[in-house]
Amino acid sequence: MSTVALTDRITALPADLQAQVADFVEFLMLKHRIPFRDEEALSPAQQAELHRIWAAYEAAPDEVISVDMLQEQTKAKYGL
Repeated sequence: MSTVALTDRITALPADLQAQVADFVEFLMLKHRIPFRDEEALSPAQQAELHRIWAAYEAAPDEVISVDMLQEQTKAKYGL
């Protein structure tokens, strides 16, 4: 099926079903690690922050704690 035919079929659906199609397409893209288009890409500031965090991790990987450890420390500190 061509992209045009597929788009026509999706456009013919009611809005609530179009939303379900959009959710499913996003799920498939995430599942198969297909990158999103540029309009959904990270901003330059977000990209810079990710690069900064990754560089900090690479500089001192032994200083990283797991999510479980963070939860335990938070519970212990705040009595949650």
